[in-house]
Amino acid sequence: MRKITHQIIEEEMNFSKERKQRTTVRGIILDKNKILMLYSEMFNDYTLPGGGKKSDENEMMALKRELEEEVGATKIEVIKHFGYVEELRYGLNNNGNIYEQTSLYYICKMIEKGEPKLIEREQAQGIKPVWVDIQEAISHNESVMFDHNHQQQGLKTVLQRENAVLKMVLEQEVRYFKVVEAYKEKQINIPQRQTSHSAGYDFEIAEDVSLNPGDIKLVPTGIKAFFPKHEALFIYPRSSLALKKKVMMANNVGVVDSDYYDNPNNEGHIFIPLYNFSNEKVEIKKGERIAQGIFQRYETVNDDTANGKRIGGFGSSDKNK
Repeated sequence: MRKITHQIIEEEMNFSKERKQRTTVRGIILDKNKILMLYSEMFNDYTLPGGGKKSDENEMMALKRELEEEVGATKIEVIKHFGYVEELRYGLNNNGNIYEQTSLYYICKMIEKGEPKLIEREQAQGIKPVWVDIQEAISHNESVMFDHNHQQQGLKTVLQRENAVLKMVLEQEVRYFKVVEAYKEKQINIPQRQTSHSAGYDFEIAEDVSLNPGDIKLVPTGIKAFFPKHEALFIYPRSSLALKKKVMMANNVGVVDSDYYDNPNNEGHIFIPLYNFSNEKVEIKKGERIAQGIFQRYETVNDDTANGKRIGGFGSSDKNK
């Protein structure tokens, strides 16, 4: 399991005192750009569900117990280990105890949901599970991180830890499609995989299009895509496009960069250039599947110096030189 950030050490730590060991387990449950978190009315903050592992539990037993208690997840699927954070911190009871705490984080999927079973302390803190935009949670935690509540002994490292995890989740784990504003009322379908082993997400055409022989047209999908900055979305033609329609993608393969999302020119709207190579006029109706998108990681050379910023929409990276 990877280390998410450097060890977080609480201020004014007495390094000569004996330390106790503590392990916690926490779940990361995602839905597009939102994450399931615990909001505390008392502390006005967002933390990931989970807590301390008991002496007679392993990590998985503790994780399942904590998620059932705090968010009502009666059945979960643990997808993978995400990482861990180490802290050197004081306990919460003002008794001067010092803990070397290791928090283990797991990407999970909630299969069945019931009602949370909060303990008395959690009820007193006004804790409730909420779905929140990840960036919103990060920004909110940053705004309260240094207030009176979070500068009490035993609380100073909590939001530092949680925000370090949230930022890495946003950078490495979040992918989703959205309909662009201009097509919100046009009943656009979000790209889907057809089977559990399909690599590609099928894109549909967003409006009827006619292509005369030899025509090349940029056709709209009505879709934009958010994904990690170290990935690209590759757009490939569906085989049926050429076999049935005698149409192909004019650029063969399209590459969508992560900074294309929400660009100021066209909001990140994904267009697909189609070329009619037949001798007849071709009609493509709204809703027909024309391409598939596959998320792929890419690498850069050691001495890469690219630092430009996207200034527009389709084809704008050519202008940023």
